[in-house]
Amino acid sequence: EILDYLHKIFEKTSNEHPQLINVISTVDLTLNWLLNIYDINRTGTIRLLSMKMALALLSRGYIEEKYRYLFSLGACINNNREVLDRQRLSVLFQQAIVIPKQLGEVAAFGGSSVEPSVQSCFEYAHDPDVITADDFLEWVKLEPQSLVWLPVMHRLAASEVAKHEARCNICKVYPILGFRYRSLRHFNCDICQNCFFSGKQTKIFKMADPLQEYYTETTSSEDIRDFFRIFKNKVWAKTRKTPKLGYLPLPHVFDNTLSTSEQQILSSPTLASPITAPSEPHIEVAQQSSSLTESDDEHMIIAQHCKNLNNAVNKSPHPNERVVRSTSLDHEERIELEAIICDLEDENRLLQNEYERLCQEHREQSLILNEQQEQLLFNDNQLEVYNDRKMLREAKQLRQHKIKLEQRMKILEEHNKQLGKQMKRSKQLLSKESPIHTLRRPVDRNLERQPNLLTIDNLFHMADDLNRAIGDLVSVITEPQSTASSNFYHQIMSSILARTLIKRGLILQCRGVALSSLKGSAKPDGAAAVQPSKRTALYNFHVNNSGRMVSFCGWTLPVQYSASVIQSHLYTRSHASIFDVSHMLQVKIKGADRVRFFEKLVVCDLENLPENCASLTLYTNENGGILDDLIVTKTNDGYLFVVSNAGRATEDLAHLHTQLAKAKRQGLDVDIEVLSDQALLALQGPRSAEILQPYLASSVDLSKVHFMQSRLTNFNNDPSIPCRINRSGYTGEDGFEISISNDNVERVLNTLLSSGVAQMAGLGPRDSLRLEAGLCLYGNDIDEQTTPVEADLTWTIAKRRRQLADFPGAKVILDQIEKGPPRKRVGIKSTGS
Repeated sequence: EILDYLHKIFEKTSNEHPQLINVISTVDLTLNWLLNIYDINRTGTIRLLSMKMALALLSRGYIEEKYRYLFSLGACINNNREVLDRQRLSVLFQQAIVIPKQLGEVAAFGGSSVEPSVQSCFEYAHDPDVITADDFLEWVKLEPQSLVWLPVMHRLAASEVAKHEARCNICKVYPILGFRYRSLRHFNCDICQNCFFSGKQTKIFKMADPLQEYYTETTSSEDIRDFFRIFKNKVWAKTRKTPKLGYLPLPHVFDNTLSTSEQQILSSPTLASPITAPSEPHIEVAQQSSSLTESDDEHMIIAQHCKNLNNAVNKSPHPNERVVRSTSLDHEERIELEAIICDLEDENRLLQNEYERLCQEHREQSLILNEQQEQLLFNDNQLEVYNDRKMLREAKQLRQHKIKLEQRMKILEEHNKQLGKQMKRSKQLLSKESPIHTLRRPVDRNLERQPNLLTIDNLFHMADDLNRAIGDLVSVITEPQSTASSNFYHQIMSSILARTLIKRGLILQCRGVALSSLKGSAKPDGAAAVQPSKRTALYNFHVNNSGRMVSFCGWTLPVQYSASVIQSHLYTRSHASIFDVSHMLQVKIKGADRVRFFEKLVVCDLENLPENCASLTLYTNENGGILDDLIVTKTNDGYLFVVSNAGRATEDLAHLHTQLAKAKRQGLDVDIEVLSDQALLALQGPRSAEILQPYLASSVDLSKVHFMQSRLTNFNNDPSIPCRINRSGYTGEDGFEISISNDNVERVLNTLLSSGVAQMAGLGPRDSLRLEAGLCLYGNDIDEQTTPVEADLTWTIAKRRRQLADFPGAKVILDQIEKGPPRKRVGIKSTGS
């Protein structure tokens, strides 16, 4: 029932402010908060009054409206008017005090007993039986101690947008934002909230001086009033009144300065103050003034109370005082304390029994150890012989292990020498037959290393350079020649070189490079089968900037730059990095029926998705499997902008065209445009907005562009460089994906790098970042045999789509949501070695 109520409340608010509220998260957090406050024992039930009061007190609204609503929750009709009796008022206060009590701050607001608040309220109304709404409102405007936290929270909220035309006399900040504190001892002396809360002082200003707090901009009447108050303090500085509280104080069970009779009879609410107990004449407590509108000096009161507490700790109380204080506890607290005392006594008895049992065991163990020591002394010679034999066995095992390592190193050295000789012979043959071709990257630096300095790290570096050289060699060999004999010769060379390297144990695979494409790269009876990888518009940029290029999903892309993968990973987390993701498939879905058409393929709610907003969604098949994951943006320019994985580009396009043909047969107005001339940059990291904002139009304020929102703009205010910016990414960090034409992408990239903050990063850190963030990789975490429920992606299926059950595989997926999946993707977090 609580969930239903909360859903209705926040769904209505979400309709008014869709960009500010996530209904599911908000409902979960609110329910958890209510249970922590009002259902500590987790019984599963909360009083309706408790929930109403909690939501009302912390909701947005005027404080007077909250007080009226609070009164109406417990009011009853008496003589045609709404009133509260003592019992009902006590129940309301009990429910309200639970909120600061849950935070451990109940002592600061009068303690857990509500009797002083009830007594003070009725004394103010001058009616011993009932209190009216008007009397209640007048009393709460005095800010009684038990409810003072509520107006304080309202002042805090109001101060967030306050801007004062004044300069702080300590830190010199202008204007003062938030709270402003004006000294009532010195003219033109203002303090900002940072200096006040940190307790900073100057030669002129002291924290003991009277202050006036402002949480909104001051008016002329307030300025005049403060001027006369400062003037008054200047004239009568030596006869200054004692400090006054800004709230209505109430005695409570934690006060040591109140006697029993004084706790029963409270003073007038405008003159309420703790009275010094006769038994403690050395404790000085300042009397409170009748005016509660004057300046507060609460820090002095706090210091005085701290002094009182220290004195109370240093001196043990008299037995009579203990009796007086215990009588101030209410009945429920006394019962609770007695139960705690009984539990402690029982626990003490158990600990005493356990202590005696352990002592007995210790004595028995001591006897056993003495006997064992005697036996060990008797067998000293045998132990020495055993230890000697054990050391000999360990030494023999170490020698054998050393011999195995030496043999393996010799094999690796010999292997490397043979591979180097074959590479030299291949280069010589190549230079004689085809002198116009040269290798782009030298391999001499690894081939000329001395064998006695060879290490595993050297082998890895050598393998990397050999891989680059092989790629160039194969591309040179397989290029078309003018004669058939030349073709045949190059095919044979390519085949021999590839097969030789494969037989050598594939050292190149230690660097994560697959050579399976080389196994069938040449055939004697036909043309070479090697297909050149596609290149992005930034290929030359990557090569010229030390990008280490590898083949990925049919594209040649940088796996890393001069920095290591872990260095790029950490730099992205702390600053920002730029990734070339132009290999991703970018598609436009156009036409009047574009939303209707695309909703038949995916699981998200495009119909209710606001314009210029994006959503992560899934292509699914009829068996509930995931064909691909993608991001679709609903633009306000008459099309859907779709970005999907490069590794599934062929399958995705085939799927789209198949469904497009069916849609056209049904008469739908829809079409597909593949954006093959568009590049895609991913600017990722906490400083991404700082880097990108200077190059956007003034109408595009990135602070107002929230996660998964999109904007179409001109880069650097240049109409010739249009770009679409989505606030999203694949790293778990804040960032932006920028779709821009191939002709302009290098220019845009250099402009972003000129900030000096962003760095280039490759596929390596991109994969480690997404793995750390728990993001799925198609083919590794999800595939056509994995459903969204099994992949822990149920949240991508919109509520409306679940109700309609009109997406592919809905029967299987909804059945798993109801009954649970047979397997599920989980994350594993390392806690250290």
